[in-house]
Amino acid sequence: MSQKYAGAARPARAPAEPLPPLSCDCHLHVFGDPAQFPDRHPNPVHKSLEATWEDALKMHHAVGFSRGVFVQPANYMTDHTYLKEALARVPRGQYRATGIIDDGVSDAELETLHDSGMRGVRFNFVRQFNMAPSPATFHRSIARIRAYGWYVKIFIGAEEIAGHIDTLRDVTSVPVLVDHMGRTPPNHPARRLVVDLVKRENVWMLLSNGPRMSAQASGWDDMVPLGRELYAAAPDRCIFGTDWPHTHSQKEGGGPEEDALVGLLYKFLPDAKSRQAVLVDNPARLHGF
Repeated sequence: MSQKYAGAARPARAPAEPLPPLSCDCHLHVFGDPAQFPDRHPNPVHKSLEATWEDALKMHHAVGFSRGVFVQPANYMTDHTYLKEALARVPRGQYRATGIIDDGVSDAELETLHDSGMRGVRFNFVRQFNMAPSPATFHRSIARIRAYGWYVKIFIGAEEIAGHIDTLRDVTSVPVLVDHMGRTPPNHPARRLVVDLVKRENVWMLLSNGPRMSAQASGWDDMVPLGRELYAAAPDRCIFGTDWPHTHSQKEGGGPEEDALVGLLYKFLPDAKSRQAVLVDNPARLHGF
């Protein structure tokens, strides 16, 4: 039996204040048995463990999510074998996916991925992953996905965003979803770039991963001002994701609990209207639920 990620092996809990009906976890990863679904990245940041679609459904049921978006792990690169397997197994009308493509992904494969439930592609500009696309590949990929109505998801950090801001501003023909609040710590100089970016009418924001940027061990209240500012800048274009199974926190017992992450989100969104927008209505528009 393969080893599970700690975040997948532990039981999840419902938040103290329940999620609205039809809430969507817009960012989680699933991993199959590494013996059957090996890593494709030649130098992964970490070697994959297991966090199956069954584990994901169990977590969602416990926390209260009715919908979800599986995000292709960087370790699998453009091999979507397990992602397609997961999408075929979960309730079809309730799950979508974000993939990874380059020029080597065929038109036929794009069609298959769309039919499976893919609605966006993720580009990784974080230096340590060494996966940033060339400008030419980036723009060719955007041209290819435009016909499907997909979005572009940008995984980028505070240290990289200034160097790529013009590239991101140039994307106007498809929605652009910025991952994890731009991975911007409190009071970082990149904060203004991230907030200004989400004010653009085609840019969306994932209000997630606050604990990773926070200087606090728990509660993460130092992230609340940024979360509130991002929501205020684009209330109809903010969504949320757990980032389960918290692969980066394997050595920390699995990382932040999902109910605590929802609790932090609720500090960003103190009223029922904003929570309905971020957890239900906005995800439904972006992913076609």
